Amino acid sequence: MPVHPFAAKPSVAVLSLIVLTSAAASTGEAQVGDPPQPASSTAPRDEAVRAELARLQGTWTLTYMEIGGEEIPRKPDASGQAALETPIIQGDSWMEEGPSGKKPELFMNIKLLPSAEPKQIDLVRADLGNCLAGIYKIEGDILTLCVTIADDAPIRPTRFVSRKALPLMLCIYKKRK
Repeated sequence: MPVHPFAAKPSVAVLSLIVLTSAAASTGEAQVGDPPQPASSTAPRDEAVRAELARLQGTWTLTYMEIGGEEIPRKPDASGQAALETPIIQGDSWMEEGPSGKKPELFMNIKLLPSAEPKQIDLVRADLGNCLAGIYKIEGDILTLCVTIADDAPIRPTRFVSRKALPLMLCIYKKRK
């Protein structure tokens, strides 16, 4: 199974609070191969989307990541990991810090569907157009994401867990003060 470009390099494995889950059809959960339903546009027309985007604004620090049921050690000093280790969310954009004080650069666009249960998020790579379909929750200053990382078997998780042999990533972030 091809691995998503976000996880193509071991250093990129330190992605974001993104947790993906899939389970047996008998539980009513998504199956590998089930196409994800796109999250709605994050255009400020929708009050619920605006409210959720407002809660996401700011700089976040990755505190935990798990892929396929295995914890991935953090590598905060790895080059090219700024967008994953310390994302900056501005508007509906997932930004990465610029080198030594330069302006943040766009890394992914964010689309939300906060009315779904669990809440849905799509993270679309600005340069590649690839989409990480996932779910999210915000509890105080903690953001939990669960997303798929396989191009050939896109799924949208239904729970905040990852399991061995499934292309799911779970990430937990803490908001900087």
